[in-house]
Amino acid sequence: MAADVKLDSGNSQGKQVPVVLVADDEPAILTLVADALRFHRGLVVVEAKDGQEAWQAAMKHRPQLMIVDVTMPKVTGVDLCRRVKGEPTTEHTKVLVMSAATDRDRLITALEAGADDYLAKPFVPQLLLNAVDTLLGLAKRKR
Repeated sequence: MAADVKLDSGNSQGKQVPVVLVADDEPAILTLVADALRFHRGLVVVEAKDGQEAWQAAMKHRPQLMIVDVTMPKVTGVDLCRRVKGEPTTEHTKVLVMSAATDRDRLITALEAGADDYLAKPFVPQLLLNAVDTLLGLAKRKR
């Protein structure tokens, strides 16, 4: 079950800070992605260690963006993407899938399931941050 997270999605200037859910069954990747989003973008991050936990956290926290590993236990990233995009309360949630697998079929399957973007692992942290900026619309604000 996802850890209870106290979400403070506002800041001292009254701006809403996006909530991002990160799901990966590899603890090192989960920590790397979550820390990059917290420290380099100041985002509120909810972490999940498998697809089932991610689904429960998505229903509870309603993130604006989900970053999910394609291959996870219990519920795969592709199945999670289908659930998120098929649920009326989360259908507009952006989904970025990540995978160490480089075959085109997996990429196509993820995109057909509704993924908004795809990032290959191992990834360059700046490419992750650029993708997040684009998906959350933060890129426009930085100019």
